[in-house]
Amino acid sequence: MASAKQSALDTLHRLYVASLTLELQAGQPSAAVLAVIGSFLAKSGVKACDDSPNMRRLARSFAELPFLSDDTPSITHEKKAD
Repeated sequence: MASAKQSALDTLHRLYVASLTLELQAGQPSAAVLAVIGSFLAKSGVKACDDSPNMRRLARSFAELPFLSDDTPSITHEKKAD
C-alpha cells in the first residue's frame, strides 16, 4: 500500500475546500452540501463561538432540529476566559 505525498494531500484538501466554498457561494446550497460542510468543519475542529446574538440563535435552532442523529456534530457553548 503506497502512502500519499503530503503535497498531494494538501492539493486535495485545497481543491475540496474550494469546491465546497463554490457550492456555498453559488447561493441556495442543498441540505446535503450544508451537511458535508458542517461535517467537514466539525472534523477539522472548527467550533462556533457564542459571542454574538446571531450565533446563539443559530445554535439554539440547530439544537432544536427534530432529525439530529448520532453522527450530527454537537455544538457546545464554551466561553473563553478573559
